Amino acid sequence: FNVWEEMKTSLPEDAITKVTVRPPEDAHTMFAKHVVYPVQTKFVTKRSYADFGWLYEVLSKKYIGMWIPALPEKYPDALVTSGKDVFIANRNVQLGIYVNSLLNNPFLCQDSAMIAFLTVQDPKDWKQAQDEGRTITLFDESSRGADAWRAIVRNLDSNPEAVNMIELTKGRLVGLKDAALMNRAEILNTCASSADMYSSVVALRDSNAAWKDTEGIMESDVILPSATACGTKAASSSIGALAMTSTNFLNVATAINRTHVTVLLPAIMHQVCMVDGAINMIMAWEESNAAIYAVNKEIERLV
Repeated sequence: FNVWEEMKTSLPEDAITKVTVRPPEDAHTMFAKHVVYPVQTKFVTKRSYADFGWLYEVLSKKYIGMWIPALPEKYPDALVTSGKDVFIANRNVQLGIYVNSLLNNPFLCQDSAMIAFLTVQDPKDWKQAQDEGRTITLFDESSRGADAWRAIVRNLDSNPEAVNMIELTKGRLVGLKDAALMNRAEILNTCASSADMYSSVVALRDSNAAWKDTEGIMESDVILPSATACGTKAASSSIGALAMTSTNFLNVATAINRTHVTVLLPAIMHQVCMVDGAINMIMAWEESNAAIYAVNKEIERLV
């Protein structure tokens, strides 16, 4: 749409803001403990995973016919050795991609729900904003993006090729999802390998350090002849170098492990969610289309 480009050029400079979602923190209520993610722009708001779900739900219902970027899944299908806790600790990467993808949509970035999500800090005010957000429809929303989308929805012409185009798109998306799932499986295997390597190098470092300490005790033992005479001094130097090398190797293994778990895995999982969301939207359209067809047939019968 040309409208998309017009919307982007007409936005104020600070309308599309880079959002950082920081690592999770524990929050306590009267009844339970839960995890929240600090969302930072000019403000810092603390949002639970359910709050991100609220934003997705509200925008999906409001912007009829628009594909809204999919919410990252709550838990992965399989996370090998990383575990649930590690996934939750690093989910902020996925949620950051998700929020920024919403803000890069010029129709959504100034929506009232989007603004409330990024700015409302008081818990009572946030609860009120959530309740109000569920009641606002596309025809109640006053943002510039909603005005533009209402105009698009009202003026869409019927396209006889639409069904074929949507079916073709669905087939391509299914193929893309299969490829993304294969990619994810390989990344999960890589995560498992890097985790195993990390554990092995930790054991190597600890054994080398213990060996080095043992040599140091031997050198200081008065029963032994001098370190130079029995050769333990040279052995100790070699073991010390080996211990240092294994420590450096551990640093490399740690960096690789963090890259896999905090960057590669969240990114590919987000892409899988995005494609899955598009497929679900098309399936929902197909169900609605079938329902409309059935209603029209019933009207014809009654007439």
